[in-house]
Amino acid sequence: MISETVSTSIVAPSGLPASGKSGTERRAHLKVYQVWSELNGESGLPSASDILAHPGFTYSANAVLIEIDENCSGQITAIGSNIALPQARLPMPLDAVPGRSLVSRLTDHVLEPLANRTPIGFEADFIDENGQELSYRAIAMPCADDGIHIDTVLGVITYKVRSEVPDPKPPAGAQPLHRQSPWQEHRRRQSRAIPRDLVARQAAPNNP
Repeated sequence: MISETVSTSIVAPSGLPASGKSGTERRAHLKVYQVWSELNGESGLPSASDILAHPGFTYSANAVLIEIDENCSGQITAIGSNIALPQARLPMPLDAVPGRSLVSRLTDHVLEPLANRTPIGFEADFIDENGQELSYRAIAMPCADDGIHIDTVLGVITYKVRSEVPDPKPPAGAQPLHRQSPWQEHRRRQSRAIPRDLVARQAAPNNP
């Protein structure tokens, strides 16, 4: 069993905290930060829509969009297809996010970019809801349509599977079952993408 220890830091131009994680993952999050930093000018904080539309932002499939209200409460309005929650209904209150999902790694840190008004980078190893050992790296960025009042946190998370879920041994004499692993099933049921492959959106059905 992995005991999750999260390494967190305020992101600076020098980048995210150094670690043994993949250099490719680190460069991806530096690129995301650089887009935020480029748009964070004299007019104030960038808007989420400006970041998503920026040609340098190419990680929408790993993004989560969290809308923030005046009470600093949030709800998820969009989830990228690489980290989609099966059968999720959006918008989703933060307290409804499954506790061992990749998305919850971002929502657990949503208050930090609000308090610091700057991107927060963090990383850790953990075991997901399917029992898989994952290593992830994430960044959460504060955004404001008016440049001042934070109304959205845009997060990006990438991950690697450290170990697959072992299949239980069947009882003696039982015929083996041929089925997809829980993770394959999870990926098969990813949410649909919206135009321009920005962030996948799933609308709640009209009828319960």
